Amino acid sequence: MKIKWVILLAALSATFAGTGCQRAMTTNQPAAEQTAAAIINQNSERLLALPDVVGVYEGLMPDGKTHCIKVMLSKNNPATLKQLPASLGNYPVVAEVTGKVRPLTR
Repeated sequence: MKIKWVILLAALSATFAGTGCQRAMTTNQPAAEQTAAAIINQNSERLLALPDVVGVYEGLMPDGKTHCIKVMLSKNNPATLKQLPASLGNYPVVAEVTGKVRPLTR
């Protein structure tokens, strides 16, 4: 579980670094105005609780322009894939099989 939070925090840090560390949103903003980081923050606990989910981050679709929310899976799990939403806010959700995530050792 600790590794999941490290990945999530690293993804959020990278996202906030690109926005100049601005406050992401208020809860009254419509979904169209929410940043991907804010949506990840709101949904990460639920997504990380799903079987085989090892991380969540903001990524790009294959067109290289459209932002999306990527869900990292340790293995291809059809039951988990069925539980993933098609989108969160205005961002498509994309499953990505990355394998198990392990800390680097020296």
